[in-house]
Amino acid sequence: NLDRGMRQLNWFFKMGQNILLIENSIAMRQLLKTVLGLSFRTKACTNCYEAAQWLEAKTVDLIVLAVPHEQHDHFGFLQHLASSSLLSDLPVLVMSENGSPAFREQCLDAGVVAFFHKPFDPLMLRECIVEFFNTVRTFTRPVQPLWASA
Repeated sequence: NLDRGMRQLNWFFKMGQNILLIENSIAMRQLLKTVLGLSFRTKACTNCYEAAQWLEAKTVDLIVLAVPHEQHDHFGFLQHLASSSLLSDLPVLVMSENGSPAFREQCLDAGVVAFFHKPFDPLMLRECIVEFFNTVRTFTRPVQPLWASA
């Protein structure tokens, strides 16, 4: 039991950041949870409603939000975050098949810190998040948005 406790403690200190992943595709959600779980504590939700309920009781350091190509109701979730005094500073990374300039501009206007155009390499996503957290920890200036494509 002591060995198990030490492993849990090492895991806690090694993985200090908490990520909330919102992805409706079961396969993609499992893949990203596995890849992100290599470096971060990751909670996966299937939709914004489930995520909003979970956020009421938990704290996270970053939200990774998948926005389906034809759905834009996720911007209501982003507006909810922005209007909340507790969640307004929470960084959000968006993943979407929609890579149009208008959509990217809408993401930027909503305060999104990074955008990944699907399909993309999940390891590249993890590295981007590692770099993001290193930048946030090192600098006090705002982080410039990152726009990545496959």
